[in-house]
Amino acid sequence: MKIISIFLIILLSAATARAECPLDRISEALAAPLGHMKPLERRASTRQSTEGGEWQIYREPDGRLHTIFRKDYGEGGRTQRRLSVVDKNTY
Repeated sequence: MKIISIFLIILLSAATARAECPLDRISEALAAPLGHMKPLERRASTRQSTEGGEWQIYREPDGRLHTIFRKDYGEGGRTQRRLSVVDKNTY
C-alpha cells in the first residue's frame, strides 16, 4: 500500500508540472525559422576538441533573446544544441 501511495504522489505531481508547461508554445519556438534574423557568432572559448566550435545568438528586432545555438566540431562528429526562449520563464 505504501508503494502505491508513493507512486500516486509522484504521478500527480508530474501531471501538475505537465499541465503548467506550455508545450505548444515551446514547440513553436523550436520550429520557428531563423532566416530573417542575423546571428551574432562567437567562437567557443573552451576547446573540447581540435576542431573547436561556435555559439550563434539570435535576437528579436526589439533585442529580446530568441535562440542560442551551440555547435561543436569534434573528432567524433558534429553536434548542435538549440535553446529557444518563449518568455523569461519558459525556454
